[in-house]
Amino acid sequence: MSTSFEAVAPRGLELFLRLFGGGEPSFALVAVEVAPGMAVAAFADRFGPGRIVTAARVRQAQATARAAQIVAVVPAGARWSAVLHSIDQVGPDHLIALPEEARDLSETSGRRALAICADAGAGAFELYEAGELVERSGWRGSELTHFESLRREAPSAGGLELAGALCCELGLEVPAVRPQRDDDGPWLAVSGETTFGEDATLLDLGGSPLVADATIREASNDALPRPTIESAVDQDDGARPGPSFLRGMLLKLVGRVFD
Repeated sequence: MSTSFEAVAPRGLELFLRLFGGGEPSFALVAVEVAPGMAVAAFADRFGPGRIVTAARVRQAQATARAAQIVAVVPAGARWSAVLHSIDQVGPDHLIALPEEARDLSETSGRRALAICADAGAGAFELYEAGELVERSGWRGSELTHFESLRREAPSAGGLELAGALCCELGLEVPAVRPQRDDDGPWLAVSGETTFGEDATLLDLGGSPLVADATIREASNDALPRPTIESAVDQDDGARPGPSFLRGMLLKLVGRVFD
């Protein structure tokens, strides 16, 4: 699979965020510093090769509907691959699964991996190197709600601009694509300046949640509404977060996530 980019310098999240037409972005993704084939192999080990749709159809078209449980693995710069877990539908399962996935991919490959979630004006990211957490941040609007790093001092503001700047720094350029499904199966809608030289690889995870139900239910005591990223970011008891900020946002609400 190959992707051509219009600009020499990486454009971070710029092209990808155009998918939302100026509205509030809602997405969950992991980027890993390996070729797409290596990322796909890791998912084949986890979910089984039968869920991998190779040579998926690619169309230069605007997406017309949400496509739940279809994950796209696409080139995202010269050395990176993006694993697009969800666009428009972000929930607590992503807050648990994505940092774990980024850490595992980083540890297995010995390279860097980045997990980003955003929804309702709030969001967070975690950056790993060789399986070690080196930077994490959370935000609400442009306000930085949390920042810890082994790489640099805390910036003055947060938000998706901070996440986008980090993507550019890492050499990442997330393409403007949305997985879709029709009567012929999954396909990939490509828009804007993003072009693909070959067919895409999709993971059809319909009926297989990212996190096993037993894992969620083991921690559940009540049946309350699912928290959003925004409500989780708002939780602040002054305690130092645990190893994963994304995961910690949800665990503060443990026992209140899934029926």
